[in-house]
Amino acid sequence: MQPNIAKEQRNGWLALAGAALVSFACVGWYSMDSDLTDRLAAAREQYRKLHGPEPMLVHIERQKLANANLLDTIEDLKKATGFPDATYFTITDADRATRDHAASIFLRKLDIVQDECEHQAQNFSLRHWSENSLGFPEVAKVPSDAEVPYLMTMLQLTRRAARICFSTQPLSRNTDPIKDIQFTHELKPEKPTGPDGRPPLLTEYPLTIKFTASLTEAMWILWRFSVGQVDDVSQPADPTERIEDDIDPNPYPFLLESFSVTSPVIEETDVEDLDHSFITVTMRVAAVKFVSQQARSGLGVAPGPAQPRPGAQPAAAAPAAAGGGSGSGARP
Repeated sequence: MQPNIAKEQRNGWLALAGAALVSFACVGWYSMDSDLTDRLAAAREQYRKLHGPEPMLVHIERQKLANANLLDTIEDLKKATGFPDATYFTITDADRATRDHAASIFLRKLDIVQDECEHQAQNFSLRHWSENSLGFPEVAKVPSDAEVPYLMTMLQLTRRAARICFSTQPLSRNTDPIKDIQFTHELKPEKPTGPDGRPPLLTEYPLTIKFTASLTEAMWILWRFSVGQVDDVSQPADPTERIEDDIDPNPYPFLLESFSVTSPVIEETDVEDLDHSFITVTMRVAAVKFVSQQARSGLGVAPGPAQPRPGAQPAAAAPAAAGGGSGSGARP
């Protein structure tokens, strides 16, 4: 005899149907509540933003490392662009041991540089070379001790510029690469400049150079100023008139601020004949020295926007037509 379970089966089916009905009602009610869905999605998105792809401490440390690397890169660029003070063109302990005034020390070093450059001018048979050709006129013969640091810096830069010009080589044995040369510069330093609302960033030391040379030599000299490279130049025979080459060894570029050319050629000329006609070039260049971070902090915010000189740019790229070679100054 089998038990009768029909009643229990019926009750089970009814309970299952009731549960399904309640489930469908809950799902329908939940799906109809779009505002709750939107809020849930927004909460999830906000949590994702706050949490981020990595922990905040890891992100901060990584940002600090990136900032440190950026500062190192900026300092490397400053070192490659700005010029360092050569020890010879400062008042050293050996100079102080002589008990001379700073002005006397400057005048002594000026005489040595003038003798060195005069030796080069004689090799080039320059027509109008004189003691004033380096840009230190008679009125500046007795500077005050306060003016000496700036004049020493300009003497270093003028010597570098002169050696760049004197390191050019003639295209043939029958021609001189430079016919004439003259340097002029400001007698007072310029104020540091910088972007608007920021501490001063750098100081410019402008120098004007006027020389007469062939077109090819002029382009070559312009290129050498862009890299600040000095090739080998002959030294005076008298050892007392020599300055060691390693007193200012590191190359540093000059910025080109202005450039003009005067040529006697007034009619169409073959390119091959241009190297036999000389042009007069007047260019204003400037070496820059960056203000240290410590000094910038003490200078405060610049009162106004910097006034960049029109067209200021690195002097030039290596001209193919100028016969320029590699960084060592090789000529074809």
